[in-house]
Amino acid sequence: MPKCSLSVIVTIYNAEKDLHIMLDSLAAQDIEDVEFILIDNGSEDQSGRICEQYAAKDSRFRVEVIEQNIGYIGTRNYGLSICRGEYFTFADADDHVAEAAYSTLIGLAKENAADWVIAPYYQENTDGTNQLIPLNIPAGVYKDKDIRNTIIPVVFGPNKDGIILNGFMWRMIFRTKLARQLGIKFSEEAKPREDQLFNQTIACSAKTVVVCEFPVYYYRVNPNSVTALLVHSFDLKRECETLKYFYETSIKNMEGGKAEDAAVYSVYANFFRTIYAICLNCAKTDSFAKLKEDAQILESYFPRKLLDTACEIRKRGKMSGTEKIEHMCLSFGGIVCLLRVIKVGVLLRRKTV
Repeated sequence: MPKCSLSVIVTIYNAEKDLHIMLDSLAAQDIEDVEFILIDNGSEDQSGRICEQYAAKDSRFRVEVIEQNIGYIGTRNYGLSICRGEYFTFADADDHVAEAAYSTLIGLAKENAADWVIAPYYQENTDGTNQLIPLNIPAGVYKDKDIRNTIIPVVFGPNKDGIILNGFMWRMIFRTKLARQLGIKFSEEAKPREDQLFNQTIACSAKTVVVCEFPVYYYRVNPNSVTALLVHSFDLKRECETLKYFYETSIKNMEGGKAEDAAVYSVYANFFRTIYAICLNCAKTDSFAKLKEDAQILESYFPRKLLDTACEIRKRGKMSGTEKIEHMCLSFGGIVCLLRVIKVGVLLRRKTV
């Protein structure tokens, strides 16, 4: 039986500089029936000691120590295996939580017997300003066909209106029993898209989903975060392997759940959009001469038949000017054409700056 209503799993690694901001926001939460699981993932600074200090003052804090760093995905999976709440969520050590966030989410979950509650959040920029990031999904309670028609498409990718529900687990709570019945974990192979795959499985199995209009979290833009470092350390083969795994797993999730009809457009639209992002990174970093080699690598992972399918399905929704150019390049000239056109655009923008 659950020991509390909510488990908040906080992954921590060498976070002593900003950790008190997150822990203060947790201590200020007005919910008592909660455990804040502070997982010190092999920190070499004073993070562990700071966690112990908070635990000594507030019984809601629970400190777990991993002696050797296992990465944030391994830490999340460990937290999932030990949490005791009826529901669970995550928090990152360098962010902070809005006032009354968890009492609001748990209240909605229990009032509606929800399996999943989703909320908007604030992005805290480096200049100190806060930007509300809305969900663009109407607040309310979703069941059956409403989940299938509204929630599932945006979980698998952008729907025909361009709306997508990105991972960002810290602005959601999940029913622990459902996650354990499904046996889902975060996958290293999908990094940094592991959140989306997790959410796909939840969405296909949830009987009730609640969309909250109250922003619950402050995400701090951090140039040294795991996600930011992955973006700056671009590796084409790694990106191709990750996208291939993500795409193939999304297809399996779609076909294995109740999502097939609703999500087919979203899966391919997401793939279409990500191919452009990968090509843009290539064009920014490589010369014209190197682009042919890049195209060969991309084509070895993503054959022409798949690209043609993505282009055909993407036509069913509205496309931006950039997407129309991508569509034309992929349809008539393939990957190498898209890379060269993007490279020209990158060079032209640099000349005008």
